[in-house]
Amino acid sequence: MSFVADPKDSGAVDALERYLQEEIMATRQLTKSHDPYRYMYILPMKLGTVSIADNNAKVGKRLRLEFNPNRATSDEIRQMYINIIATMKYPELTRIDLAFDYAENLSDVRWIDKKGRPSSQYRNGKCVLETYYAGGSRSKLRVVMYDKKAERASKQGIDPEELGERDWWRIELRFKENEIDKLFSDDGYNPFDELTPYIPMALGLQSLKWKDRCVVMALMAEEGESIFGEMDAKSRAKYKNLLCEYTMPTPVDIGFDFEQQKNDLLEQVVSWFKYAGKGVF
Repeated sequence: MSFVADPKDSGAVDALERYLQEEIMATRQLTKSHDPYRYMYILPMKLGTVSIADNNAKVGKRLRLEFNPNRATSDEIRQMYINIIATMKYPELTRIDLAFDYAENLSDVRWIDKKGRPSSQYRNGKCVLETYYAGGSRSKLRVVMYDKKAERASKQGIDPEELGERDWWRIELRFKENEIDKLFSDDGYNPFDELTPYIPMALGLQSLKWKDRCVVMALMAEEGESIFGEMDAKSRAKYKNLLCEYTMPTPVDIGFDFEQQKNDLLEQVVSWFKYAGKGVF
């Protein structure tokens, strides 16, 4: 979660800096020259960052907090976050991530994006998919599917098999700006209504005309999705729908799981924002 906010009063920035430097010993460092926030504090155990802009900086809100609420695993960590948020008022979300973990091998999963957003993927030395991106780095919504076990093993410098036989894949949604507004204001919003995972294995193609069968089979080939670039908009829409309908469904229902979790996400945001502007110091 990342949000920006105003200081709650004229002394809030000084109080916040004293707390960060003297009580929790956060590490202060300068930011990059193009960053409107001149410097940031790295919280202990890398539990997040607090960025502070100069009073005359050309930035809407002087304070920015980035943290993972799931890491508030103790009363001390939770209280640290509360103390920081309490120095702020009028918080506005700038990014929020939602992750789903599965004990399934999703390396064969492909995606149909009816919005046609840019996509990319990373394969390991064995040409096995490890990461898939729907949406670019600047997109308001980016969906990332990746092999979490492989990532964890890489960080530890070990073989993934050393972490056990069980598969561990993650599908992560990264929301920014107006997409955050949709997430919290539209009860019917579900990004997977337009971004559908599938397994490239044909089912029931005999019910299609021969031309449509051939196109669907070609699209399922290794480089088949590039064919979409040679189609007109009407044909792209048609064959994306056919791919969704005539291929094997994935072993996970990410659309359903999202529906189950989005209200909890809103409640979690509200539960943290309620501390904004309260006098802890």
